[in-house]
Amino acid sequence: MGRRRSAISYHEDSTLSLLTVKIVQAAHIPCADLLSHSDCYICLSLPSCTNKVLKTKTVSDNSDPVWNETFHFAVCNNVKNVLLLELHDEDVITRNDKLYTLAFDVSKICIGETTQKTFRLDPEGPEFLEVEFTLQEFEDIREKILTNGVIVSREVGCLDVCVDNQRIPKNLQGKRLILSVEDSCENERRLELDPSTGPDQMQTCKFHYLRKWDPQFTAHVEDAENQSKQIIPVKSLLVGQEENIRLSTVSVYSNCCGFSCFHPLRWIQPRDSLVISKSKARRITSCWSPMILHKCRRFFRKYKAKPLEVKLKTKECNDKLNVRMGFALCDDEKLYLTKRKKIVANTLKNVLKLDRDLEDHEIPMIAITATGGGIRAMTSLYGTLAGLKKLNLLDCVSYITGTSGSTWSISKLYEDPNWSQKDLCPPIEDARRNVTKSKTCAITFDQLAFYQEELTTRAKMGYKTSFTDLWGLIIESMLYDSVNETRLSDQRKALANGQNPLPLYLAMNVKSNEFPTLDYKEWCEFSPYEVGLLKYGAFIRSEDFGSEFFMGKRTKALPESRICYLQGLWSNIFSINLMDAWYAAVSSDHFWNRFTTDNVVELDEDEEAAAADALRKRRASAPGLSTRVHQPESAFNRTIRQILTNRPLDGEHHNFLRGLQMHKEYSKHDGFCAFDDSKLDSSPNNLTPSAEELCLVDCAYYINASFPPLLREERKVDLLLSFDYGLADKFSSVERTREYCVAHNLCFPNINVCEEEKQNPKECYYFTNCGSHVDPSIVHFPLVNDTFKEFKHPGVKRVTDQEKEDGNVRLDGFTSPYKLLRTSYSEEDFDKLVNLTAYNVENNVQTILKAFREAIECKQCNNSGTCNKNEEIQ
Repeated sequence: MGRRRSAISYHEDSTLSLLTVKIVQAAHIPCADLLSHSDCYICLSLPSCTNKVLKTKTVSDNSDPVWNETFHFAVCNNVKNVLLLELHDEDVITRNDKLYTLAFDVSKICIGETTQKTFRLDPEGPEFLEVEFTLQEFEDIREKILTNGVIVSREVGCLDVCVDNQRIPKNLQGKRLILSVEDSCENERRLELDPSTGPDQMQTCKFHYLRKWDPQFTAHVEDAENQSKQIIPVKSLLVGQEENIRLSTVSVYSNCCGFSCFHPLRWIQPRDSLVISKSKARRITSCWSPMILHKCRRFFRKYKAKPLEVKLKTKECNDKLNVRMGFALCDDEKLYLTKRKKIVANTLKNVLKLDRDLEDHEIPMIAITATGGGIRAMTSLYGTLAGLKKLNLLDCVSYITGTSGSTWSISKLYEDPNWSQKDLCPPIEDARRNVTKSKTCAITFDQLAFYQEELTTRAKMGYKTSFTDLWGLIIESMLYDSVNETRLSDQRKALANGQNPLPLYLAMNVKSNEFPTLDYKEWCEFSPYEVGLLKYGAFIRSEDFGSEFFMGKRTKALPESRICYLQGLWSNIFSINLMDAWYAAVSSDHFWNRFTTDNVVELDEDEEAAAADALRKRRASAPGLSTRVHQPESAFNRTIRQILTNRPLDGEHHNFLRGLQMHKEYSKHDGFCAFDDSKLDSSPNNLTPSAEELCLVDCAYYINASFPPLLREERKVDLLLSFDYGLADKFSSVERTREYCVAHNLCFPNINVCEEEKQNPKECYYFTNCGSHVDPSIVHFPLVNDTFKEFKHPGVKRVTDQEKEDGNVRLDGFTSPYKLLRTSYSEEDFDKLVNLTAYNVENNVQTILKAFREAIECKQCNNSGTCNKNEEIQ
């Protein structure tokens, strides 16, 4: 049974423990190079505790190495701690061979106990690794964490570093000061030691770090002939108090040869000096000694130059998080829905000719969902919305979602705050002009120069630029007459009074390399209010997308991107790898998948068979992830993996989940909606919070649909108007969404379509689960040319030859003008597609109205518990 979804984040008081790992020995390790016995060493990493990788000594020429080396980690008991043990064979000439990777969940160790485990590295061989674990709780050290049950934000500290430009020693001017804090978000900063740098007298930089990690601050001057390096434990600095350090320099001269040399000076603050008296100033002492060159006796004199002063100040980052953790809707969306409900209720009363006003609990949540398909999807959606507008049904809708090409028309419409209240002919005519114009304007020399200037400026601001950004600029050139300065947050104006449906845009987060989309994928939704990764219940303001974050706090704010860069992201078809292309072509990846996945062996079954009943009971009360051994692929398979999974034109963005950690019970949380075929979901060290960047791609890599934002439990959507603009399988979007929902226990109606209708689909289908008060109903519109061939308007037959030609819309075959890669249509083809999609809506108005009535009846039944037909609204 999963843990209840957390509407909002909450605090937990977590204990800390000392994990002691003793690497005892290994046995029967095979020879990786076949020329000698293995030269084994083990690397230990625990990303929830430190970014450092610890390493044992190398035991040379021995297949049964014995280490007996001990390592220590300070672990937070409320986060998921998975220790990685990598067994390597050291090679002098070639690169070291990784033989095995063992992933062990620390929660399997009971506090206060020492446990020795023998891990079988190969279920069919004699290889094993023996490790001893001890977990001791710190009685007087606790940490307050913030969590939504899936992700965790821990206590963060900030180190401010400041250098006075006017007090830089002359011998250091023109050099660069290298500052670093291990295990920090920034890791390293470089300051130019130039008095003329910038208008400000002071140069500053910041480092953000986990307070419980006890990082060290290091400072030295790059390429300086005379320099000193200082290493200071950050914990030794008093919080809120400014302290100075001096980077001293010394010159050492020979009195006979004329040559000079230097000896770098090092000062190290003891790690255990954690408390410093406020009244006692820090005194830095250094030991100076000359360097002897060429084994010759020389007499030297030393000269101490003016030191470089660096000011340090630490503080606690207790500010409110910039990442909203929780699965509830944001306050802005809740307020919007309150306003929108009044408009929806009034419109439903009019179009259904009801004899009374709807009460609040009777108002159904109705949404439009559209698929992708490039220019075809954009053009078709214009026609769909025109048809709904003509029937006065747009004001019955509370949400409109899109992916890929359909997002182009949605985002353009929302530049007008009152678009749904106006005639749609002007925006359709504008789209017609841009779709039918020549696209060579997007690749002229002037345009290419503009792209280069834009991307250069964007990179200087701090954005990660890629081909996806260039694609966004090309889209802007194709669909707009000039540079479009609007941004996603500007669309809030179109929602201020509930006057339009709330737009939602969908993308997928994948791994940039090593994994195909099938192996790792996460829904990412964009709205004018927020951008969020649904699986983690993590959201940021839309204007903060692209800024840098650490542990839920914004560390570097960047200007909000223009909408064109998001349009390129939402339709990012260029991040495809060969595995994705293969799946798209044949819908089967079983053949190639064996080259792109490691051999993973579960070890817990053997352990539990040999364990005592008491140990099994303790594990049941504090369940952990399965212990796994990864056997890396061969060199051949590794090469195939790189070829198949590399995304040469991926689009990377700053990860707003960076630094956040996984809760100890994240995998059992109701809100953590993991894909069943995503093996990485059970490997917390590989999930998105541990990644440097997001890699966002077009949803069509998995499902060419935009249902997921509307299936969130909190949105409570009752009726979906589904518009599929695909040319091939007309039901793929709803059928694959149904499979996804069944696998994740989400509400979705059955999709029952016979094979004959799949070959010759009708214009409209109504899918509903009779008697279900939970599953949403769906009115599904495939892109087909059925009765439109004979009728130019519902009930009005085509008579003239021209009218009959207007009804000839070629959607199938190689001669179709609406193929995905077509970026320009003729005026005739554009008009035909708009008229067709508008007609299909108008011709099936009775089915839509029936769905509306039944949605209201279902709301009434949900409120009363039973459905009394006499009380149904007529």
